[in-house]
Amino acid sequence: MNDTGTGKYAVRELTPAQIAGTYQNEMTRDFPADELKPLRRITDALSRGGYACFGLFDGDKRLAYAFFVIAGREYLLDYFAVCPSCRGTGIGSAFLAMLKPLLSEAEIIIIEVEHPDYASDAADRQMRERRRAFYLRGGCCDTGAEACVFGTEYRLLEMPLSEVHAQETVRAAYLRLYQSLLPPVMFRQNIRLHG
Repeated sequence: MNDTGTGKYAVRELTPAQIAGTYQNEMTRDFPADELKPLRRITDALSRGGYACFGLFDGDKRLAYAFFVIAGREYLLDYFAVCPSCRGTGIGSAFLAMLKPLLSEAEIIIIEVEHPDYASDAADRQMRERRRAFYLRGGCCDTGAEACVFGTEYRLLEMPLSEVHAQETVRAAYLRLYQSLLPPVMFRQNIRLHG
């Protein structure tokens, strides 16, 4: 994977030190504790080629980050966030578009979005629908597949690079991605597909 850039922004693969800093300083702010896997699981997967982490930079300032689980040519967007001061500015959409050339070796890219039907209240539902709409505006497709991961319900989207895959293909790839990341017992207890 290479780095890419357009205009004043550049997408770069993060170094191990940048990954640790992102995790400790930003991911703990951007994601609920129950959605964060241990940093050790990320670094272990990274060391064996099963993970990739990118940042969107303006000079030396990181504006956004994206972490992917990788199993062969199958990718799962594990974490994606824009720094709070840049949210609502179009940075997230630009980053999503700039990632595509770096992921050209992928055959399929799956994105989880929290299922709106399982929202805790109206504000939570609105936030979930806004996240889904963000990815759909960015060219992603709703696959119709749904999953429960560690108790959280998701809709599965695909970021097509060349073709849109059948739901059965997405479901099979999704399971392989989690099998590559989790110990077998943890996988069996916490990953379920439906829909």
